[in-house]
Amino acid sequence: MVCKSCGKQNPDGHNSCSSCGAPLIAASSPGLTAPSHVTFHPAKKKLLNLPGVLGALAAAISVFLPFAHLADPKTISMFGDGTNSYWIITLLAAAAGAVFACFGLKFGMLLSGIACIITGVLENSSLHDQTALLGEPYSHAFGFWLLIAGCALLLIGGITGFLKARKPAE
Repeated sequence: MVCKSCGKQNPDGHNSCSSCGAPLIAASSPGLTAPSHVTFHPAKKKLLNLPGVLGALAAAISVFLPFAHLADPKTISMFGDGTNSYWIITLLAAAAGAVFACFGLKFGMLLSGIACIITGVLENSSLHDQTALLGEPYSHAFGFWLLIAGCALLLIGGITGFLKARKPAE
């Protein structure tokens, strides 16, 4: 059968075109003809996942912001403390999360969010160990909380992507 919408040849017995998805009507069926004024417009798939993009951006920016306040008026960031490379992993996970969010790859966003959470926890425990040796108390700064928010948005983006994929098409 030839599709009246796009002209593609389809095997007999198919109900819809394998190329454009338009309904196929057999030429031998009497009385069953498609109206000429009806056109088929396939639904456009929205790929960009806004929570995922915002989460990846927040996680990437958090690396360069103050991660903790020490007892004296000094602050340290993941990037600037120089004792570990968790900031590199966080930046890579955030960049991957942004790519996954732009292309609507839900599982990738989840993995990126989890990777950012793990690096945040590792950086926090490293910071805790360093300050315990020095006997200095510390408190979390804006970079820490932005990293948490970015991780949460990446996870939300991935989860909502999965939920939308499970919703039946109308």
